[in-house]
Amino acid sequence: MNKISNLTAKMAGAAPKGTRLYLAYGMNVNSRAMSFTYAREAVMVKGLRVVFRGCADVVVDKKATTPMVLWEIDDALERMLDAREGVDWGYYKRVLVTLSDGRSALIYMMVSKREISVPSAYYLDGILEGLFEHGLPTDVHEAAAIETLKHVSMCA
Repeated sequence: MNKISNLTAKMAGAAPKGTRLYLAYGMNVNSRAMSFTYAREAVMVKGLRVVFRGCADVVVDKKATTPMVLWEIDDALERMLDAREGVDWGYYKRVLVTLSDGRSALIYMMVSKREISVPSAYYLDGILEGLFEHGLPTDVHEAAAIETLKHVSMCA
């Protein structure tokens, strides 16, 4: 994947079932985690910032730009992602974002904005590997992890 698209995201409410594009920013940027799908695109998304609450989450931040991977999904994969992200348990919610090129995509955001907490080394390494694999910069996620460490050490 050579080309990286620069897009802006706007929240558009709850994502209906059948959304065909999925915007990943956590472990699902890694092809090993998404080995059952195709047609991915590396994107830099303005308007969302990654944070760590043990797992990755995004928050709306008009000044931020976050590297992400856009996947094409089908109904079966969408159900699997809902289960993996804990939608039925209220862990993550499905949110529809409208991208500046007119496309809409599903993104998962944490429901409970629990305390900032450090991701495991395995989890963070998987994200960084996936970003690198798609030619995306790793500095945004690395900086978010460092900020998490600073926050946690200040609270200790």
